[in-house]
Amino acid sequence: MMKKIIVIFSALMMFSSLTYAAKIKVLRADFRERPPLMFQVGGKPGGPLVDILNLIAKEGGYRISWRKSPFQRSIKDIKLGTVDIIPRVSLNEKRAKFLHFLGPVGYRLANTLFLTETQLKTKIASYNNLYGLVVGAKRGSFYFDEFNNDNSLNKKLYGHYSAMARALSSGEVNVLAVIESDRKMQEQEFGGAVGSQYVYADYVHVRKEPVYYALSKKSPYSGQKDTLNSILQSLIDSGKVKAIYNKHKVPFTSK
Repeated sequence: MMKKIIVIFSALMMFSSLTYAAKIKVLRADFRERPPLMFQVGGKPGGPLVDILNLIAKEGGYRISWRKSPFQRSIKDIKLGTVDIIPRVSLNEKRAKFLHFLGPVGYRLANTLFLTETQLKTKIASYNNLYGLVVGAKRGSFYFDEFNNDNSLNKKLYGHYSAMARALSSGEVNVLAVIESDRKMQEQEFGGAVGSQYVYADYVHVRKEPVYYALSKKSPYSGQKDTLNSILQSLIDSGKVKAIYNKHKVPFTSK
């Protein structure tokens, strides 16, 4: 009799566990390093946008499964629906065809700087001074409308920061376009040469960009976009988002 009770109890526990597991909603999220909003902490995803998404997931009854991935791969996978959500994706008409945008979660400085050799520093004082030069840029990055859409500008596109650094060092390009948030990663490829052999030109294009989370329209949770957005907005309104930014010592800009 006791054995029978134990068997029945074990079966009930197993059924309960399976039922609970079936109710767990897993959001597949991609991560890439974009300091100060996203960076690795002890080999794990960290930063304001990671913490905020984890909190959104908790409030909505989800569990996050993080994957570190380069942006181009993430965009390809989220388009297919094999990734559900990506933090810090710029909104444009092309992406809006296959993505829902949650937010914005404040705004970030998205200035474009121009890294060049010291003798060109003062000679590049305006956008027009870029004509006649070969400008290196990162493939797939959005700098600003005029730059991205200017077919008269002699641009060479590269897939990696290391390739961009080699192009400037070898003289293949005269100048590199560098988004403010990518500055640290680009400078790492030059060792200690930035500030001595290479400097930033006087010309800077100033821009603020809204920060969004991108949700795949092919995600099984695509229909929950309004609910997720509502959770995010409540976190902003309550001051929790600003508190997370403050914890990481990152300024929070609401507009």
